[in-house]
Amino acid sequence: MRDFLIALSLANLLFLRAWEKSRLGSFLNDFKPDGVSIALCVLVTGAVLWTGWRLVRSYPRLSVAAKITFLVLLLVPVNALRLYYEQSFVPIYTGKYGWIAWIALGLLVLPIVIAAFLRRLQLRFLVRYGIFLVFVLAPFAFFTLGGACLEIYRVATAERRQAPQAPTEMSRTMPSVDGDRGGSRTRRARVVWIVFDEFDERVAFKERPASVSLPEFDRFRAQSMVASAAHPPGAQTGQSIPALLDGSMVPGYEPRGETALAVWDKDQNQAVIWNSRMTIFAETSASGIKTGLAGVYFPYCAILGRSVTDCRDFRSFRTSESYPNRISRAIVLALDAIPFMDRLWLRSHLRNDVEEYQFAIREAGSLAADQSFDLVYIHLPVPHPPAIYDRRSARLDIASRHSYLDNLALADVAFGNLRRAMEQAGVWAESSVIVTSDHWWRTYFWKGGPYWSPEDQSTSGERMPEDIVPFMVKLSGNSDRLLYDRPFNTVISRKMIMAILKEGIPTNADLARWLDKNAVGPVKPLWTPPDLPTSGGH
Repeated sequence: MRDFLIALSLANLLFLRAWEKSRLGSFLNDFKPDGVSIALCVLVTGAVLWTGWRLVRSYPRLSVAAKITFLVLLLVPVNALRLYYEQSFVPIYTGKYGWIAWIALGLLVLPIVIAAFLRRLQLRFLVRYGIFLVFVLAPFAFFTLGGACLEIYRVATAERRQAPQAPTEMSRTMPSVDGDRGGSRTRRARVVWIVFDEFDERVAFKERPASVSLPEFDRFRAQSMVASAAHPPGAQTGQSIPALLDGSMVPGYEPRGETALAVWDKDQNQAVIWNSRMTIFAETSASGIKTGLAGVYFPYCAILGRSVTDCRDFRSFRTSESYPNRISRAIVLALDAIPFMDRLWLRSHLRNDVEEYQFAIREAGSLAADQSFDLVYIHLPVPHPPAIYDRRSARLDIASRHSYLDNLALADVAFGNLRRAMEQAGVWAESSVIVTSDHWWRTYFWKGGPYWSPEDQSTSGERMPEDIVPFMVKLSGNSDRLLYDRPFNTVISRKMIMAILKEGIPTNADLARWLDKNAVGPVKPLWTPPDLPTSGGH
């Protein structure tokens, strides 16, 4: 029994990095493994270790090799703790509680120092000390495995409690824009709101490199109201998306568990849990407006609940993926704690981003083309780094390092796919389409990191990026271009969309006048520019 406990505890410690990402990491991470998959890996690994231990006892000649292997395996959880301290503990607590880590390290090393002082520091001592530590930490294995069982129970009970959603619809009409505004001819308003992640106005349009072609965006801009000085609410997705959906600025945010997000009020004196009642979907639901949502990064469906008629997010999709994929992700995260395995981690992360993009564009196209929805909100993961596209071969590719410009071209491809899906369904002309971004290309963040390429360096230069994002609106029945130069913050999007849905904004000139009247107040996003140069990172 003792040997089994030691094997199980060691297996659990080998997956410490995966447990950290699953339990302690914020929910803003679509690469997170689920606890059940990790638990299964722990049980299988524990059985393998226990079998190996029994084999060593049967063949004493393997004893020395087994002891060395055991000590080497202990370096994996030690390195996992180091990574946690450097990447999570220090950034969160800013060194305030660093002394706790040093005390823990001192206590851990003290027996080794004493043994060395007494000249008893031998292989046998190190192995026995390692076994003692692993055995002492055995209850931790039952705690984490028990948490996985609780996770299974919660999912099962949640599925039983979930009742089928009864869609509601209210007949709504707005004046026709075909020259018969006062007549009997009416039509229903429809809006498709597309938010690209990290879509930069300067690089995409103002100073686009000659090597990049964006035919779909250029075609759309020629038929839309185009804002040249649109500022997003913030510099981070976790800050900007709640602000866009809420219609009010969000100074800061903090993940709370798996499906909760705390957002700070404008005075930053208290945090409230972000929920569906704060968003545009509460307003549309109360008005009988049918909504569709396809998004990534956030657990949208868990947060927004039944306020959205048809909700599809990547996190929900992941819950129904195959077990081999879940197991693979858990193993990759565990291997992340092994030195020199970072390339495997990066490749797996890129593969995850490809799956995320394919999910988003598939579900977004389905919802955007469905005329039964009055408002379709789409959050696409591109052109946000890392780059997963080769614009020269026009295909998804993770075998080589690519640049932000490649993902920018992929964003154009994605938009073209959405437009064609809507045109084939006959809903493009009658839909008002809004294209914007949650924030700009944050070169100061990515520079020097594993995804930064020479082309990124030459494109960005050494200057700070402009905090301006694309903001293009094609109103239903309109195909004229209008350039809007007045600076404003895109936090006004919620109010503008509700005005289109409920009151109607017939022309681009009307929309410009509406913005002049309603898009008032602070323009700049809420963020603190970093000092340059920066080491960046991911």
